[in-house]
Amino acid sequence: MFMHRFSSQPAETLLSDPTTFAVVTFNGCCEVSIPGLIHSGIEALPESESVEVWQIPGAEVQREQRGDCYITKTQDVLCAAVCASATECLDIKQAAYRSYMQLIDIMAETAYPYPLRFWNYLPHINRGAGDREYYKVFCEGRLNAFSQSGYLNEQFPAASALGHGGDAAVFYVFASKQPAKHFENPTQEKAYHYPRQYGKSRPSFARATALSPQRESTLFISGTAAIVGHESIHCGATQAQVETTLDNIRTLLAHSGRHISALQSFKVYLRDAAALTQVKNIVQSQFPKVATLYTRADICRDNLLVEIEAHCESGASAGKQEPLIRTKTQTLRLQ
Repeated sequence: MFMHRFSSQPAETLLSDPTTFAVVTFNGCCEVSIPGLIHSGIEALPESESVEVWQIPGAEVQREQRGDCYITKTQDVLCAAVCASATECLDIKQAAYRSYMQLIDIMAETAYPYPLRFWNYLPHINRGAGDREYYKVFCEGRLNAFSQSGYLNEQFPAASALGHGGDAAVFYVFASKQPAKHFENPTQEKAYHYPRQYGKSRPSFARATALSPQRESTLFISGTAAIVGHESIHCGATQAQVETTLDNIRTLLAHSGRHISALQSFKVYLRDAAALTQVKNIVQSQFPKVATLYTRADICRDNLLVEIEAHCESGASAGKQEPLIRTKTQTLRLQ
């Protein structure tokens, strides 16, 4: 359904295309003030495009504003976005709760009740210690909103949560009129079952969400990192973390019944911009045909150096799966 790509054209030019569903910028600005245009607060790295474009060829895209929620929709899917100000983000638990309740209410009002994927771009995501770490407190607000709205663990959709150097936050969701299908990674603990060390409220997301139960449908892969079970591994080793992250994506593709050729795009978030060349070489050598955007961002755990999210369109294999090429690290771990 979706065509996902990256561009260097002005966001306003891209938004003028009637098939454009959403435009997301990566220029350090964090705000939402126009339906369909989302400024993430994250910054693209040199030699990378700075604008993300979601289009739905052949669809009639409508745009509107309801209060401080900015909406685009087609007959089948919805994008809704809200921004929490710097002042509101001083209490990120309440900001997350309020923002999620707004988005969930909009989904219900507009009859797109099934979330496909959330994006959360937060300020200072690693600030604070223990249960007061910013990301953990955000998770409390998010889970409170889901719980109050009647969501069960198995209904949480795909998601990403990254940090930037600004003071505001942006939250947005893609949602559908039809039930979605959520997937977990068999080599990773379900995020909502993480042990207590990860906060009072465990992270509320699935590893991936498909637009529909059909194997050929769009698949949104959550922000993925070097986590096996519930533990971060290869801490301090960029190459090993990137390879483990890509292995996790391969495993998830196979588990969801997708062929590796279904991968359409990656969004790579790097904690250290100096690692760009190293990471780009690894990703391009293993996935040379996948469009990739490289950004500088803080990852939800301070011992993680990279996070990668992915988008897949059709290309699902109805028969025999192509063998998955794994790194030596992953092969040994699975034995």
